[in-house]
Amino acid sequence: MSPEQHLTESTLDARLNGTLPAEQRDAFDQHLLRCAPCQRKVSAWALGQRKTSSPWDSESVSSDDLQRSERLDLICDQFETQWRQGERPEVEAYAAMVPAPEQPALRCELLLLACQLDRFTARQEPAPPPVRRRTKPRSLGKYRLLKELARTGATAVHLAVDDATGQQVAIKRLRSRISLDAHDYQRLETLAQQAAGLRHPHLVTLHTLENSGGHHFWVMDYVEGESLTEQIKAGVAAEETACQMIAALAEAVEHAHQAGLVHGHLRPDKILVDGQGRPNLLGLGFPRHMPGSSELSVSQQLELLYYLAPEQLSRNRTAGPACDIYALGAVLYALLTGMPPFGTANLTELFHRLANEPPVPPSQHRGPIDPRLEAICLRCLEKDPTARFSSAQALAEELRTSGGQSPAQRRGSRLRRWWLNRWRGRGRGPGGPAR
Repeated sequence: MSPEQHLTESTLDARLNGTLPAEQRDAFDQHLLRCAPCQRKVSAWALGQRKTSSPWDSESVSSDDLQRSERLDLICDQFETQWRQGERPEVEAYAAMVPAPEQPALRCELLLLACQLDRFTARQEPAPPPVRRRTKPRSLGKYRLLKELARTGATAVHLAVDDATGQQVAIKRLRSRISLDAHDYQRLETLAQQAAGLRHPHLVTLHTLENSGGHHFWVMDYVEGESLTEQIKAGVAAEETACQMIAALAEAVEHAHQAGLVHGHLRPDKILVDGQGRPNLLGLGFPRHMPGSSELSVSQQLELLYYLAPEQLSRNRTAGPACDIYALGAVLYALLTGMPPFGTANLTELFHRLANEPPVPPSQHRGPIDPRLEAICLRCLEKDPTARFSSAQALAEELRTSGGQSPAQRRGSRLRRWWLNRWRGRGRGPGGPAR
């Protein structure tokens, strides 16, 4: 194929569907590496597929979506690693790693990734002697990037500084292989603008969504702290600590709900605990699914499912305030027990239990717990959204008042009696076996 001959639609379809003869594939791939118009044609094909089949277009998530996105992301990372090691991996060898229906989309992603990597390699210059080498700091717009804080398949988070003001911020950017069309960008920008006006002591403030040099990134306050996930791994929390933490988060969530925003993916790794022990909620103003890629690793995807409300498993349901109340209850459960309400790594079992089974009372994992606090936790985890607290503020008030009662008041509380009646009405008493 000569440089003057652009790829036809039929040739492109044959290449992506794996029907192009082997002797023509190399010519196709070499032409694509050097031809920007043909790269745009392949990108347009990819965007067309994402509009109809990406998890980005769904407010809910399924195990098939998660597994498919994770497979694609891991394979692309392996492809990139092999390329950066100086090898030239075969697209077909990687395409064979996934089922046939997924191969066209994967071939497309790999071909576009190869084009980006080829340009990157061409720009690289021989490294000078390491003793005298000084690397200039990278930047995005007016922000100088100081260090990378975290990375997922779709995003990277950096600590950065605005050199004009000296203010430190956190920047979350879409990785370069994630492409956006105008519609995607508009949706992201609308979400960011809605969240930008929110101010609350327990919300991490999101400022803007920006674009610099083809990089899309969010700018937010930098909070130095530890993920609540790490604290849960370290051991169960004291009841008073758990109660105060969830009450503070519930008030922050109520503030967002009053502004018309639902978090929808609230979980421990979205909560930073600062040096004073105060929780700070991340993630408001971000999409629940990043376009073109899974945002999460396998373990993170499982953690998301652990904290999703049952109604979010349906593709036809939009996340509402009751979903955040469920998630707050699930986080409270994890603080009290060291595990989520349904802690299994089997996706089929997890989906079944989320949809059909009540959670085991926290006291069966840990031992004696304030009955009223346990009742609050289990009410948040009701399958029926209308059976949960009417608002996040109502949850916060119940938690604030539960901490100051005497043992006698706790034993006789109305909420305790309400929980016992509901639990026994399912044919299972609090003394049943733990699952």
